[in-house]
Amino acid sequence: MMKLNGIGCGAALGAVLTAGAASAVTVDPADFDSVFTEGLRTATTSGEAAVGSEAVPGNGDIDTFDIPGLAGDTLLVGRVEDATDTYTSGSVTGFATITVLNYAQAVRDGISPFSAVFSVFAGSTEVGSGTFGSAGPTSGVVAASQFNGDPFRLVVDGQSGAADYDVSISIASVPLPAAGLMLIGALGGLGMMRRRK
Repeated sequence: MMKLNGIGCGAALGAVLTAGAASAVTVDPADFDSVFTEGLRTATTSGEAAVGSEAVPGNGDIDTFDIPGLAGDTLLVGRVEDATDTYTSGSVTGFATITVLNYAQAVRDGISPFSAVFSVFAGSTEVGSGTFGSAGPTSGVVAASQFNGDPFRLVVDGQSGAADYDVSISIASVPLPAAGLMLIGALGGLGMMRRRK
């Protein structure tokens, strides 16, 4: 199990949101609590392979992988080749943000164009989806959704070509939204004004 360094997954996500669709985001496996690789990845990340990562057990050729104990900041490292990779986890509670990082940063030579659809499910309900590939974008948020004890599932459906991908999964408890705090403050102010009258 890897520990977060000072950068953290939040910084990586912030870089994704501000870097724009065309620019790549640097990923360092040391920034994550857990790193899982499905075994087909041959490229490197930030100049180094995902050293110390935990292999996800697969089920033969159907490319279905189990992620034990999904929590905190997790990095999935994989490769999709005209096929479908499916990652599943048990019960998840909290606000999950799933972000594609560096998709196709290290594409196998001679294979293009390439694209894949990334879909996220809470139980049987799809909560987000995004298409990434050589036509762009190559990174971005796929889903940001509350999980209330639902199973987590990420499906990477390779549409064409072959490419590496990094997927960040950040799970945190959900604070009261800022809008809710503002509403409470406004109602309190109205109550004070009414009392003065």
